Amino acid sequence: RRLRNYGADLIQRAGILLRLTQLAIVASQTIFQRFYFRKSFAEFDVRPIAAACAFLGTKLCEEHRKLPAVAGIFLQLTTGEDGERAEGPSSPLFNPFKSRVERYERLVLKELGFVLGQFLEHPHTYVLHYVDALDLPKSVISSAWGYCNDSLRTGVSCTSPPTAAAAAAISLACRANDVVLPKSPPWWEVLDTSPDELRVVEEAIWDLYDQPKPEYLSVSKEQVDADVEEPRPQNGDSAGGLVRTTSAGARPTLSRTKSR
Repeated sequence: RRLRNYGADLIQRAGILLRLTQLAIVASQTIFQRFYFRKSFAEFDVRPIAAACAFLGTKLCEEHRKLPAVAGIFLQLTTGEDGERAEGPSSPLFNPFKSRVERYERLVLKELGFVLGQFLEHPHTYVLHYVDALDLPKSVISSAWGYCNDSLRTGVSCTSPPTAAAAAAISLACRANDVVLPKSPPWWEVLDTSPDELRVVEEAIWDLYDQPKPEYLSVSKEQVDADVEEPRPQNGDSAGGLVRTTSAGARPTLSRTKSR
């Protein structure tokens, strides 16, 4: 869980420096999370894999960035984590890191079956439609968007459909903003989800806020196996395998969502 959060946070920070849209960053994070449901963090270093996923995300969303630019930003952000310093393309670390990113790009594509279009479907695409469908105040949108961002720091994008993640984000946003959700008919039925699906996503996000600041961890196979506590993936992927975030604001209370 710690490395899942670290990798997603690294992609978010790099995406901002690369001036990517949030949708491209989200697609990159989704590719990253899916890859590590099939492979172990002990097998492949999270940093070049995160860079490779971001490079693929720029292509998928047609926000193309050159490989040296992507590799340079990720190397800059991870400088010092191993006690080494990188000073741009002139650094002796640059070319080896860029070569790993290029190699890992092919690895990620192969592992995910060369089918990446599915990663364009994520919770953010549903939030605006759901707010309109439930006739909620526009103030909910910003908070819900933040909770969607935070959900991508967990394995939720691999275990729950994006519709359920979007509905859970709206539920949390309404609690945080003291907004009453419709009761008749039940609002979750309007959004074609269930209380159980909502609970899975909400608990994953709540757990995120109890974690320390994301940081790189050098792990062995034994450490990964001891640390991974992931739900079973939906699509038969095998799990592999920190983080307090505040993009959505304060953690909401655990009381049941208000309904009207």
